[in-house]
Amino acid sequence: MAEFLNLEGGGSRHTTEKKCCCSGHQKVVVFWSLLVVACVAGFASAFVITFTLRKPPTIPTSPEEFYTVAAMQMERLPSDPTVSIRTEVRRNLQQYDVELTKAVANNPDLEMVVFPEGANGWFPDQPRWNRSTSHLFGDNIPFVLNGAPVYNPCDDESRDVETSQLKFLACLARKHQVYLVANLIEVRSCPSMSSSTFQIGDPTCGGESSSSMFHDQTLQFNTAVAFSKDGQLLTAYNKRHISGTFGVLNEPTPSRQPRFFDATFTKGGGDTMMTTTTTKKKTTVRFGLLICQDLTRPN
Repeated sequence: MAEFLNLEGGGSRHTTEKKCCCSGHQKVVVFWSLLVVACVAGFASAFVITFTLRKPPTIPTSPEEFYTVAAMQMERLPSDPTVSIRTEVRRNLQQYDVELTKAVANNPDLEMVVFPEGANGWFPDQPRWNRSTSHLFGDNIPFVLNGAPVYNPCDDESRDVETSQLKFLACLARKHQVYLVANLIEVRSCPSMSSSTFQIGDPTCGGESSSSMFHDQTLQFNTAVAFSKDGQLLTAYNKRHISGTFGVLNEPTPSRQPRFFDATFTKGGGDTMMTTTTTKKKTTVRFGLLICQDLTRPN
């Protein structure tokens, strides 16, 4: 089974309801649209969407027939010009912990949490956010695809949990024992194509160094990251269509390979015809990642 997780930022408020979806094409459409709506940043609240892995017309009645995902809606804290932008980002991340603690307490079967785009404090409407200030709080993210090579930021002593969003989020996933998907700004040195840090789809500085986008010799991406229940980095996805952040963020080229990860749910069951790997109480699902307007574009 394959699903898509879409992170989106905005200011609208939406009501939510608990739903049980069907399988096949219709199930994917319903699940996808739920997460698009649920991940709009509008207010600080925690809620849960549950959906079944069985085929219609069977109506699931047992908890073993579900896995549970929380789509978190959060209002970013007001910008405070008296503190650094790094401090603002840190305060928003601490609010993640507050809301996630509530969600886990209210939903003991919760196994995956998705936070919205820009809820950690950066966003085009943040007056102090620009390409220079991104260096103050952005993270260098290593290439990982579906958990390989193995890397856990929570165990990385070279990262400071007080300044690294990547480490904070990894440790948050471990603390609450959930798969965690969140959004941050990625900042890394602009590589040449022969560099060991070059990734397929990276725009290169060669021939483009005269552009203001590359004067700082870095690549900066709007990035979704996914972590395992133990905090292991599973993958990172760079937003392809950056719309309102032109001139600040970079776009990966269309050659960027797809990013995905597998999540194994152990608090519910599954249908052998709908999953790649399943036992009575274990279901593995493959998830792809999208951010906001990427949802509307074919590439």
